[in-house]
Amino acid sequence: MIALPYKMSKEAKDMYKSMTQDWNYANFTMWDFYYFCFSVGFSKRKLTSENKLTGFSNTMEIHYFVFRSEVVAALVSTEIERKGLTMSAENIIAEFRELTDPIDSLSPKGQEILNYYAEGGFRIIAGESQSIRDPVEFMTICEKIVSDESFLDDHHLP
Repeated sequence: MIALPYKMSKEAKDMYKSMTQDWNYANFTMWDFYYFCFSVGFSKRKLTSENKLTGFSNTMEIHYFVFRSEVVAALVSTEIERKGLTMSAENIIAEFRELTDPIDSLSPKGQEILNYYAEGGFRIIAGESQSIRDPVEFMTICEKIVSDESFLDDHHLP
């Protein structure tokens, strides 16, 4: 199987670099940043594909690899909800077939959509603050967005 790149925009990579350049505490990797971004994207069913995305890794970090099945399941259920489909066995199986290959790895389309959710989440986060100082502030903003049920209505996201 060919390794597929995990991608984000230059703006996302720049934000990551600026908030970690003087960070001397716990390790906070680009993969941590990506995970939080796609989690925000999933929670608000927001994907963004109009930006140019470039790869930052061809492999999932081991801390996330052990949870790859959960990431795939979250992607499948989010896509079903975003498309307005019912959570039926038929729809679940159809989405798994489209987004995975084999069952616990993403297909090229699934990888692309995960990247779009990460970028969508990043756009939401960047809309809250362009000058995030460090990973703790970043995670706090992400938690606020994910837990805010009215966020979509307040920010008029599609």
